[in-house]
Amino acid sequence: MYKFKECRQKAGLSQKSAALSLHVKPPSISDWENGKTNPTIDNLIKMAQLYQVSIDHLLGVTEMIGLTPDELLGRVSSYEAGTLAGLQLDERRIITEYRKLNDTGKMKTFEFILMARNTYPADQPGEWQGDPLPGVENQK
Repeated sequence: MYKFKECRQKAGLSQKSAALSLHVKPPSISDWENGKTNPTIDNLIKMAQLYQVSIDHLLGVTEMIGLTPDELLGRVSSYEAGTLAGLQLDERRIITEYRKLNDTGKMKTFEFILMARNTYPADQPGEWQGDPLPGVENQK
């Protein structure tokens, strides 16, 4: 079960203050917490950052499979999972550009990644030729 309300309360935020921080209307927070509607991917990311938890924890994934958030995430903490820390430069660049897309663009990007994974599996040799995204700074 989703942990939207629990995470918001642990962060010490009211529904109104969370709504202001997330740039949504207060009824949206209530609707998400009561299961009437679901937040967009962008709003899930923003909630995880605001509440300082991973998206896995926010969605209750860790409890469903019987792992702690850190066991599930491995090398990075729950909070770092909501940021770009702990990722390789090319991964950070891809995520930085992905976050600039609307929901349709994100869905198309995911479809492309699935196609690319099947066409170019990780066990085949290959490497980047030059800077994949020139002009995107090394962010952490």
